[in-house]
Amino acid sequence: MEHRFFQKPESNQRKILFFLGSLLFLFCLIIVLVAYLTGFYLLGALIPIAILIAAPFFNLPAAKKNGSFKYYSPFLITEPKKDGLVIFHGGTLFDYYYTLSPDIEGRERIRYVLYGYVLGFLRFISEHEKSDSEDVTIRGTSYIINPRTASRFGLEPVQKDFLQILILLFN
Repeated sequence: MEHRFFQKPESNQRKILFFLGSLLFLFCLIIVLVAYLTGFYLLGALIPIAILIAAPFFNLPAAKKNGSFKYYSPFLITEPKKDGLVIFHGGTLFDYYYTLSPDIEGRERIRYVLYGYVLGFLRFISEHEKSDSEDVTIRGTSYIINPRTASRFGLEPVQKDFLQILILLFN
């Protein structure tokens, strides 16, 4: 299970990001132009939505490159440990786009994604069980584990952040 984007040479990655950035800019420009010409300024609300949807395509490659995120699998990403806290993130639209084949459908797609999560957790455990470090607190968001299942694994739900909920909805 590999991430096709990160397998590409860095020059190709930059070209892809430049193309996507240009496309996003063009989309925003068209929205502004249509809103201005028609007087229907509410169309401008599409711009922040487009930016939120496109953001992972720029944020994740940059964050991986500068060490802000570490991929344990294409669907399980962590932020570096700070004060004994590791924050887990699930795959985003960027990861799904570059990892999932369009040929995979329905339940097979769900199994593949769940396999990616399990593989990531196993890699994380394998890396951290060898170290003699202090206890680690894990925090993350999940839209695939219900609260009852989470409690069986010893996980405790915490208060949700509105911005995080909004980002999850768009992803």
